[in-house]
Amino acid sequence: MIKGIIIDFNWTIYSPEINGVSPGAIEIMQKLHGKYKLALLSSRISGISEAERREQIHDLGIELFFEEIMILPKEKTMEDMRECMRRMGLKSEEMMVIGDRIISEITIGNQLGCVTVWYRQGKFANVGPENAQQKPRYTINHFNELLSLLNKFQKH
Repeated sequence: MIKGIIIDFNWTIYSPEINGVSPGAIEIMQKLHGKYKLALLSSRISGISEAERREQIHDLGIELFFEEIMILPKEKTMEDMRECMRRMGLKSEEMMVIGDRIISEITIGNQLGCVTVWYRQGKFANVGPENAQQKPRYTINHFNELLSLLNKFQKH
């Protein structure tokens, strides 16, 4: 049973193309908040400071949805995701990881034994898996697909 969801920031919940929240993401976060423990994981490899990223998250009006917000100074690692789960008090089998990058969020989530969801939008939409370890359990193209996916998954 899924109890927590780790969501990637850049190109997943936030779309640099529109300089705003990805379409449908706010509505979905409103529905998930309170039903699941939500975490936001953001790398700041683009040179943005942690304070600037936190301000950006605040300005987008999404920080209130998340029990945990981790701003990382580098690419995400397995240790970062483990730490996020530890802070949330959940095990990997209780977690879903949603991200746009196969080579980071999806691969790490798979290695940890989480349910993985590839948000196939934006910059990395056409960079698919190259091997079984990179293959997401599910793929969505829009945030509004997430609720039906969670409902279907929870019934199993």
